[in-house]
Amino acid sequence: MARTWADFPPELLGLCLQHLCLNDLLAVRAVCRSWRSAAVEEKSNVPWLMLADKKGALRREFFCLSCQQVHNKLLPQARARRCFSSRGWVLTVGRDWKLHMLKNPMSRHRHVIELPNLKKSSGIEVEHLRMHHHTYGRKQAYLVQSTTGSLSVMSRQGQQKPGARTSRFDVFAIYLETQSWTEVKTLKNTSLFLGWNSSFSLEVNEKHHIKSNRIYFTDDYLESSRHTKNGGGKDMGIYHLEYGKIELHFSGKSYSHFSPPLWIEPNF
Repeated sequence: MARTWADFPPELLGLCLQHLCLNDLLAVRAVCRSWRSAAVEEKSNVPWLMLADKKGALRREFFCLSCQQVHNKLLPQARARRCFSSRGWVLTVGRDWKLHMLKNPMSRHRHVIELPNLKKSSGIEVEHLRMHHHTYGRKQAYLVQSTTGSLSVMSRQGQQKPGARTSRFDVFAIYLETQSWTEVKTLKNTSLFLGWNSSFSLEVNEKHHIKSNRIYFTDDYLESSRHTKNGGGKDMGIYHLEYGKIELHFSGKSYSHFSPPLWIEPNF
């Protein structure tokens, strides 16, 4: 009797799936019903870096931290639009003031919701849509909920003027009951992701190339995006909280005046 891929031992399939990135898991789901069921159970929470718009192209590139490769996805709703992300959703805002909400933009089964035109409904300026952090003085602050539910505030230094680079981060734990705070010296087995997205924390999974006690950040300085020659996207990297060193997470070039790279959280 001829065997098919559906007859592949489930215990071996499960072991293989543990080492696949999100893009490969999506491909596995298309093989057969049994593989789809197994792939649904094995979920990847490794963020993707949504790269900058390329002159209004219909397709958008995503860099996967897990497989260290760039994947190309059809995403016309993000064409020539400023993008923000939160919990697997992407909000796109165009110069025509039209809004779209995209769920799971990395998947072929993405959901698209068209929202009311901003210009006709609220008068909010696109440039003022800052959903995730606050600028004070020469620093930027981010509020992040940890994997255990506690709150932390990150202070980012070095973005004093267009073209400048981030020099350091400071992390503080917030205690709402006592209305106090303390500086955090180590994130232990957790890493943080900051940028043009709702900031979030993630437990480290070394087999997917996520390093512990690090801050993964993108270039979210608005003035740099507007006024530098190529736009925002240069000030990205991985900050090592213990040693204060910065390394690259994406070695390519991805710049934009209106939609620089941002983190996307898988949500399926």
